[in-house]
Amino acid sequence: MKKIGLLLGIMLSAVVTFAQEEKTADQYKNEGNEYVRNKSYAQALASYREALKLWGDAVDTATVFNAGMCAQNVKDLDAALVYYKRSADLGYKKAEASYRIALIYKGQKKEKEYLEALNSGYENFKTGKTADLFAKELGKYYRDKGNAIYKEAADIIAKTQTVTDAKQMDKLKAQAKAKFMEAKPLIEKAIEIYPKDKNSKAILEGIEKNVASL
Repeated sequence: MKKIGLLLGIMLSAVVTFAQEEKTADQYKNEGNEYVRNKSYAQALASYREALKLWGDAVDTATVFNAGMCAQNVKDLDAALVYYKRSADLGYKKAEASYRIALIYKGQKKEKEYLEALNSGYENFKTGKTADLFAKELGKYYRDKGNAIYKEAADIIAKTQTVTDAKQMDKLKAQAKAKFMEAKPLIEKAIEIYPKDKNSKAILEGIEKNVASL
């Protein structure tokens, strides 16, 4: 009887295991959605991957995007890029997926790819919340570039406070003015792209005042 009981136990275990292995893609998707609601992103990503594997080419587009979101949350940025690019190609949340791609490149310090993604998004998405995000991020990119040069000019001006030689003073002023003029078109571009940015306008005012005084 013990042997029969043991055999039945093994058979039942096999049935349970087989049942677990026979989850459908939709079941994995729903499981992943539940994990997301609980902010268990690693588990959600694993479930979404199983769903996508079972679907093959006939995927649920929302699951592709959600897999990207989960991968991003667990810092698997390479995987997130793959999912977001696929989501954009499938036309699902294309603008948001494209914006997230740009931010991932930024996080990876891939400036060329980051700028290309920003420019592409800025040109292709002209309306809606994501369009404003692209404009704000691209404007900030040029503002930061211009502001870094502006600070170099300010540092040069600070040096003039301890200089008494007239020729040296003139040289430093000329260097500072050149830096301010180098920064100006970058800040102007930032304002053109994102006119709502008060910081860019303040920097431009600072440039113009400093140039006029030199």
